[in-house]
Amino acid sequence: KKNKLWEQAVHLLFTMPAFRVDPDVISFNSAISACARAGEWECALQLVGAMPLSSVPPDEISYNAVISACEKASRWEMALHVLSSMHAVQLVPDRISYNTAISACAAGGQWEMAVQLLASLPELKMRPD
Repeated sequence: KKNKLWEQAVHLLFTMPAFRVDPDVISFNSAISACARAGEWECALQLVGAMPLSSVPPDEISYNAVISACEKASRWEMALHVLSSMHAVQLVPDRISYNTAISACAAGGQWEMAVQLLASLPELKMRPD
């Protein structure tokens, strides 16, 4: 039952307009986070892509949740793609973004990439934690 909560969250998000409630960034981020907890990276990615179509710009939390979904699904390549795509929408990856991407690489057995990301943090004015 717990695994299906993400489906309920997505359903609720898309039925909001029928109740004259416009989804906002918090609504979307909640649904994306539910997908992330279930490892449903494809759904999380689709939701962040749907945000601008609903006139809701994604924020760092949106992208961090997608990176987390990729981590849980062992999709380290997609996690890195999402991390690098943040700049295209004028978002600056934060410590959470990098930590989650590093974890995704580690979970995928990509230790060299994880170390490379970790080593890049001081250059980005971030301290590894």
